[in-house]
Amino acid sequence: VYADRLEAEVQHALVQAGRFSWERTAAATLDVLRELVRGRPAARADRPTLAVVSPLPPEASGIADYTAMLLPHLARWYDVDVVTDLPASTDPWVAANCRHRSVDWFRRKGHTYDRVVYQFGNSAFHGHMFDLLPEIPGAVVLHDFALSGIVSYRDGMKQSTRPWAADLYHSHGYPALVA
Repeated sequence: VYADRLEAEVQHALVQAGRFSWERTAAATLDVLRELVRGRPAARADRPTLAVVSPLPPEASGIADYTAMLLPHLARWYDVDVVTDLPASTDPWVAANCRHRSVDWFRRKGHTYDRVVYQFGNSAFHGHMFDLLPEIPGAVVLHDFALSGIVSYRDGMKQSTRPWAADLYHSHGYPALVA
């Protein structure tokens, strides 16, 4: 029994050893060195794609700044595109390392991403995201406990199918509506 097990282990080791080579090790090392020099991971076909839907600088939003700081870390694991209603971001790293996608482009192509993350907050900078979420589902990072400001804004801008007053009544009743 011991000899059979030893032979099985030797065969497994030979198969495992065949998965490694100096050429592959050198190529992987070179990719990492290029990544360090550029400050961004090398594009790889095996890396999943990620769309980040968020305000970005120059928008005066804490979430815009937070997202700009988060993107280099996400880019270690994903090929990252940013989706915003701005023509471009003024953050140097984002501009140099992420593809910018318009909201209209994302409506047409958003289903092609492996993952989608929405950075939601309670300001007008997030108004376009409410309609995108049912069309292109994704993970929501909710930065505010209450979204009353953005819901009210969307109602005032005629961007909502349900009036602010209906949401207020539904969540807090008639006394809140009167107040």
